[in-house]
Amino acid sequence: METRIRDRSTAEEFRKVYYRSDWPETGLDGPVSVVDPPVATPAWQGVGNRKWRWVSERDDFESQLYGLPVWNLRLEILDSGSGWLAKGLNSTRLFRSLQEILQQFLAQTPWPHAYVAAKVVQDEPLFQVLVDAGFEQVEQRCLYKCNVRNLVRSRENPGNPVQYKSLAEITINQRDRVREQILEICREGFQHGYSRHYSDPFLLSKATGLTYILEVMSLNFKRVPLELVLLALDTDSDCLCGFSILSERPGSGNPHYTQLLSATRREYRGRGVYAGLTRQLPRILPNDTQLLNVTHAENCAMRRAYQDTGRLHYADTVVLRRIFGSAAPPVRA
Repeated sequence: METRIRDRSTAEEFRKVYYRSDWPETGLDGPVSVVDPPVATPAWQGVGNRKWRWVSERDDFESQLYGLPVWNLRLEILDSGSGWLAKGLNSTRLFRSLQEILQQFLAQTPWPHAYVAAKVVQDEPLFQVLVDAGFEQVEQRCLYKCNVRNLVRSRENPGNPVQYKSLAEITINQRDRVREQILEICREGFQHGYSRHYSDPFLLSKATGLTYILEVMSLNFKRVPLELVLLALDTDSDCLCGFSILSERPGSGNPHYTQLLSATRREYRGRGVYAGLTRQLPRILPNDTQLLNVTHAENCAMRRAYQDTGRLHYADTVVLRRIFGSAAPPVRA
């Protein structure tokens, strides 16, 4: 005999309501999604329809750079029956539940000495839960999102000597010189920055922000496909004017890409180089790509560039961190 779902309230019982604390960073449209969550370890914990899990992922790159284990931490919650999560995301009851499960998790922590960071939305309950547990805010981020088809494509100046290519379109014997010029632009443009790699005293005691950027770029040279390294070249002087490094990132639905790092040589700033690099994205990326860009709240120039090219500001996150071990500051009561 066929059974039909007759009304919305009954239908809710068959839906999985899913939350992850870093939802904007993965391109989700909101804190609560009706999706099938990924199968991953650790296993879900909890009772009945309400389940949760902490997921900790070691950042091998930062761990090596800073000389101690660096972990990224997120919380996932699953409610596969009552719709409790969707209805009670900002409730006092949920806040107290999060406090309890965080304390349980920290009591079992495998980190005798580590730097643990979490990206969360400030007006969601987990932010205060983490602060109460000794985590400290070290960064504020702004996220922008749009479909690559909706980018504003500025007109190209026909007299502009700048030509746009990918590193894959550069001859093999010229690629090392281009990589050297990318590092030159990084040294010039990233002496100062806004991320925690420039502002967190603990990280700065181990490596400068510029060192972080240069090491990131060296890693990009090894891992990012040549066709995703976009270049702006001055055809008159054979000089690299600017670059943008693209990367696919996890997301739901359509493919998600981000620009890992972009910069323009000082003497070419204000001449539309970044807009020109943006014009290349529909040529490089699949037509249904969701473009997700992240910058820092104080980086007004980058935020303006995102807005001018059609990206929409859709969420803000903060990074909270706690240091475990002998170098850790005391936890406030």
